[in-house]
Amino acid sequence: MIDGILKQDNSFSAILIKEALPDWEKYLSHPFLLALADGSLDSQKYRYYMIQDYLYLGEYGKCFSLGIECGTDDEFHAVCDHYLNRIRNFELDVHRGAFDSLGITQEDLKHSVPSLENLGYTSYMLKECYEGGQEEILTAILACALSYEYIAHSIVAKMPSALDHPLYGDWFEQYDSENYAEENVVLCNLLDRLTKSCSEEKKEHLKEIFHTCSRFEQGFWNGAWSMTDEWGSTDQKDC
Repeated sequence: MIDGILKQDNSFSAILIKEALPDWEKYLSHPFLLALADGSLDSQKYRYYMIQDYLYLGEYGKCFSLGIECGTDDEFHAVCDHYLNRIRNFELDVHRGAFDSLGITQEDLKHSVPSLENLGYTSYMLKECYEGGQEEILTAILACALSYEYIAHSIVAKMPSALDHPLYGDWFEQYDSENYAEENVVLCNLLDRLTKSCSEEKKEHLKEIFHTCSRFEQGFWNGAWSMTDEWGSTDQKDC
């Protein structure tokens, strides 16, 4: 579906994607994603990633909650409400299945805290959402939504066997699904409509948000691979 967006004329979303592609291409050679694709990823790294992603989704959902509170466009309201329910239900299904397989308990989640990469990313994203409006909220959440589709689709196209892994296959199946891609198209079309009347100055700011969030995505993968921030793991030691 991203290819279709890129072909659209006068699409602000297409501009954001084109400018982000160099960063997204780097993701595809990241050791975490390469190992996830061929099934060689250490399950402890995936355990760490899934917990961090769970914590991230909690903050990500706040962006949509804020959109419901402050949005003025009816379609924007509906989209925020839909995605908030999606995060609470469908998106967390992958996490729940992985939690069972990885032995992650509710107690583990209760005592886990975000890594520095996670905290930096979500703090920046929420700052832009609180200080901005509908366009800023959509732009801030799109970097994650679209890059995950790009990653999963690119990897599965080259390595279909990634879908077959008993643990990691669910991740690729979710983010390479037609339903997920169609929902991203809805987000992009909405952003395109809302930004038609925006000033060039505001569009430049939106580009900066998207680029910065894409950089934070890279940091998130780095943190998942290295697990260097012990405070973000479930194996914390008492002070």
